[in-house]
Amino acid sequence: FPMRFSLLLAVFLPVAACAQSGQRGRNGPAGQGGFPAASAPATPQQIIAPEVPVLEGLPHAVKVGNTVYVGAMVPLDSAGRLVGVGDLAAQARQAVRNLAAVMRAARGAPGDVIQATIYIRDLTPDKVVIVRNAVLDGLDRATPPALSVIGVSALTEPGIEIMIDAIGQLRSEFPDRSRLGRER
Repeated sequence: FPMRFSLLLAVFLPVAACAQSGQRGRNGPAGQGGFPAASAPATPQQIIAPEVPVLEGLPHAVKVGNTVYVGAMVPLDSAGRLVGVGDLAAQARQAVRNLAAVMRAARGAPGDVIQATIYIRDLTPDKVVIVRNAVLDGLDRATPPALSVIGVSALTEPGIEIMIDAIGQLRSEFPDRSRLGRER
């Protein structure tokens, strides 16, 4: 009996001492109750890709920690001109190209996109195939994002056939070359 009692004391006393003193244990700094302290939430960072047109005062994306929230990628070129008037495939490629540029501006890679919502004007099954191919070609075929396609009656400007919102999860602050995708 005395040996069991001393063994229990040898196990529980250091744990209790660490919890009460707030000392750093093997799981990081002790917080309330001896559990590791929670880190402060990351500050949102606005992301703007220089080669993608932007609405004044609004960023292309907001990055919180390693998560990037990208909004309203449309098929405009760096001069703000609509690409591919009447050509959904050309517009889809340009919108995906803009999305990839924003992901790179956030210190990520096109393959870091994990979810995309695509809005297509006057949706048909054929249009879904065209857009899906542009997404697969422009991001990462090996690890495609979860994809939602939504049909709408109109978008922000006449002639725009597609708009993309996306969420990216950066795998690191320094992407390896295999994930950077093709430079366009």
